Amino acid sequence: MEYRIVLSVLLIAHFWGDFYLQPNKMMNDKYIKWKIMGWHGLIYTMCFFAFTYLFFWHISWLFPLLISALHLIIDIVKRLLHITEIIERFFPVMKSLGEV
Repeated sequence: MEYRIVLSVLLIAHFWGDFYLQPNKMMNDKYIKWKIMGWHGLIYTMCFFAFTYLFFWHISWLFPLLISALHLIIDIVKRLLHITEIIERFFPVMKSLGEV
């Protein structure tokens, strides 16, 4: 399969799971409450599994699990290091994008 198709499907799955299916309240609270981050991780994982199964059913189930785990690890590191607050301080436009 051509790499552009794979990359496009993975990006669509990422945007659906990380932005479209995530309410604004969850987006704001996932860095404050561990329970919300867990729900976010579950929604992201389910979305990623659905997209990869739909388009790449012949690929192992380990691939979407690995991507989802890496995504959750990155979110946890961002929470622990307060990276989101630092980004919003230096790039105020990022905060206004989350309020839409």
